[in-house]
Amino acid sequence: KYRIPGDYILYVGNFKPHKNVRILIDAYKELPDPLKDKYYLVLCGRRDKFREEIETRVRSLRLEGKVVFLDFVPEEDMPVLYSGAEVFVFPSLYEGFGLPPLEAMACGTPVVCSNSSSLPEVVGEAGVLVDPHRPELFAEAMERVLTDGGLREDLGSKGSHRSRRFSSEDFSGRLLEILEELASSGGPRWRLEDRSS
Repeated sequence: KYRIPGDYILYVGNFKPHKNVRILIDAYKELPDPLKDKYYLVLCGRRDKFREEIETRVRSLRLEGKVVFLDFVPEEDMPVLYSGAEVFVFPSLYEGFGLPPLEAMACGTPVVCSNSSSLPEVVGEAGVLVDPHRPELFAEAMERVLTDGGLREDLGSKGSHRSRRFSSEDFSGRLLEILEELASSGGPRWRLEDRSS
């Protein structure tokens, strides 16, 4: 449906500078040729002036035939896109939460992402965390995941398991426990009521 010509590495998000997609392009360029021959880099995000800068970078590195740009993908198609990827890569410099890595983990796709802002808390030990300023480290991490089937399987399993911790029911339950604990630890004298029933 989206005309991805073969196996692929996936990025989902916009192309604003803080998303650090340029580092991802540079890291992909550093992969050994046999891996670039086997795996396309799929960048999923709307066209804008920032994407045009990334497209220019792709052309300057002569990667036009290997980097695939997808525009809008409907929400219902995203699980198939995530599940089809060999690895999901997210090099962002900062995130409020970092939903795409969580979505990839929920689909059982191994994640390589930056070790900055909220991403280590989201991904934890279920992904490979990398300095977002060093394309060579992203390249090494992608190469490790792409060439080690056992690691890929382990990360996919851990990611799927970890993503369940962020379900709305689990989150609400944990939040209620934390608030009850705070209330009972000498804070204000009030009681939280469970209003879900």
